[in-house]
Amino acid sequence: MTYSPYDVPESGTDASIRMTALAVGTIQRIARSVCQHLRNRRDYRHLQELPDYMLDDIGLTRADVRSAARRLPF
Repeated sequence: MTYSPYDVPESGTDASIRMTALAVGTIQRIARSVCQHLRNRRDYRHLQELPDYMLDDIGLTRADVRSAARRLPF
């Protein structure tokens, strides 16, 4: 009888390695998400501080900045 890799019971070491890799991947995704959140907040604050003529120079209005901020999860 032939077994596929999915039929063979996992050894404790293999399962531990997979769980560790999963945990590390999850922590990395959380860290990237937190970093992105902080960048978004910083950029929003910076755009809010710009005078209207500078926003106009880059093709934005104050309403554009507020609208984009409503779509951000912060």
